[in-house]
Amino acid sequence: MPKFYPSSSSKEREALLQELRSNLGEWKRHILGNQRARFWLERAGGLSTLLIREVDGGWPYADVNGKPLEFPKLDQWRSEDPPVNPGELCRSVTTDDECWLFTCECSVHACGGINSGILVAHDEGLTIWRSPECPDVPLAVFDQQHYRDVIISSVKILLREPLPDSGLAWTMGVSPKYLRSALNRATAGKSWF
Repeated sequence: MPKFYPSSSSKEREALLQELRSNLGEWKRHILGNQRARFWLERAGGLSTLLIREVDGGWPYADVNGKPLEFPKLDQWRSEDPPVNPGELCRSVTTDDECWLFTCECSVHACGGINSGILVAHDEGLTIWRSPECPDVPLAVFDQQHYRDVIISSVKILLREPLPDSGLAWTMGVSPKYLRSALNRATAGKSWF
């Protein structure tokens, strides 16, 4: 299985990512580790369920199979249950890419020790989450329609019930205008590339 990140400079990494993204079919194969979705489903041991919940003043959090997602290298994160970025969740509904789904309560993912996104790919009616740090282990495999429905309904709730003004950027650094646009793209099934 190919290593996701080259051990080179950030400029070289960004050049690699841009080259791969220029061919979306190749990019998707890269995100899936050159495997089909059924391979990841078997490796995961079955389908996962997703629930977006709100705690701590309304910030959205994700539960996978009824509990916070367990990451293979959690020691790098400052929080064992980081909040999710609803704009990136919407983007992950239609895009095969590294999505920065998790963030810090201050809206800056690096502040929370989150140094990479989740590899998200859609294939064969499934949505696969993988970690760039441990690419051989699927974090979760969802039914693609279930995944889409949970995210769209959760973001609609967030837009109806915005957070009280706490001095922080609205909803994990995502403005209502951007979040509405992201929701519309997810609802319409429009890709982000």
